[in-house]
Amino acid sequence: LAGVCVMAGLALGGFAFADGPGPGPPPAPPKGTARPAAVPQGAVVQPDGSTVLPSGVTAPPEQVGSTGDIPLANGAIRLFVPATYYFMPAPEARAHLQRIGAQAPAGEVLGMVAPANSRPLDDAFWGAVISYNPLGHVAEERSGRFTEADFPDEVRAARPAPAPRLEAFAVLPGHDPVRHATSWTERYPAANAAARSVRSEQRVLGREGVAGVTIDGRADQIATITAALPEIGRMITFAPGKAYGDYVAGTDPQPAYDLPSLLTLKSRPAGAGKTPTADTAAEPGTAPAPLLNMAGLTKWLPWAGAGLLALGVIPWLVGRSRRRRVVDVDPNLTPPAETVEKKD
Repeated sequence: LAGVCVMAGLALGGFAFADGPGPGPPPAPPKGTARPAAVPQGAVVQPDGSTVLPSGVTAPPEQVGSTGDIPLANGAIRLFVPATYYFMPAPEARAHLQRIGAQAPAGEVLGMVAPANSRPLDDAFWGAVISYNPLGHVAEERSGRFTEADFPDEVRAARPAPAPRLEAFAVLPGHDPVRHATSWTERYPAANAAARSVRSEQRVLGREGVAGVTIDGRADQIATITAALPEIGRMITFAPGKAYGDYVAGTDPQPAYDLPSLLTLKSRPAGAGKTPTADTAAEPGTAPAPLLNMAGLTKWLPWAGAGLLALGVIPWLVGRSRRRRVVDVDPNLTPPAETVEKKD
C-alpha cells in the first residue's frame, strides 16, 4: 500500500510539473536587473554570464541594459532609470567618449544613460555620462558671474589644451536653488557637421560632492540633448545623509568651491562666503542689496521726527516755567495794593 501511494504521488507531481507553475503573472524582476531587449546590438553573453559589449569591454550582466534603482558611487548616489532609457556601466561610458573623441568629465565616470531605442554604434547615438566629483560642499554663491561678459574668457583660461576650446555658450549657465543643480550647454569649433561640437552639462550638488550629467552631440542635436538634460538629471538623487541639505555648518568642512567653480574647477575667491547674503543679489530677478536699507529706515522716520520735536519743545517749556518764577519774586516790581497797606 505504501508503494502504491508513493507511485501515485510521483505521478501527480509529474503532471503538476508539466503543467507549469500555475496561473498568475510571472514574478517581476528585481530593480536594477538586466533588460535583454535594451542590451546594445552586437553584445555577446559569455558562458560565465558576463556580457561583451560592442566596444569589446566586458561588463557585469546585472548592469548592462539595466533600469530601475541603481546605486552608484559606493551608494552615495541613486540613479532611477525609467523604461524609456537604459543604463550602461562605466567601461562602456569611457569607450563611448573615446569613440567620439570627447574628454571625460572631471571626477569619476560611473556609467551612461541612453534612450532605449538607441545603440552605441549608431551614427546619431548620444549618451548621458554620469559622473561624481568629490569637491566637497559647493557654496551656492556668485551665480551672477554667469551672465557677466568676461565669464567665457575665465572659463577658457581655466581649461588649457588639450581641453576643447569653448567657442560660446549655446545655453548660458543657470542655477536652480530648489534642486541645487546648475546647467549649461557649450559649443566648440567643429571640423565638420558630424563632429560632436555641443556639450550639455548639469551638476547636482550634494553634501560631499557633485554628481554630473554630460551629453555630447552634434550641432543639429542641440534641441534634443538640451531637452533630455534636465530629465536625466532628475534621475539622480543622493542617499540619506548625502544630500545638499544634510550639510552641517561648523561641523562639515568649509566650502572651497562656489557655482562658477563648477565650470572652471578653480577655488572660489579668497574672502568669499563671509557675507552669506551677498549671493542673493546675484540670483536672477533680484535687485542688488544697497549698503543702507532705505526701506527699513523709512519706517523709523516718524519716530525720529517725534523725538526731535520733543527735544525742542521740552527745553522751551522748562525755560517758560523759569521765567514765570522770576516774575513772581522780582522786588523791582510794584507789589499789589493790599500788600502795601499791610506794611503801613
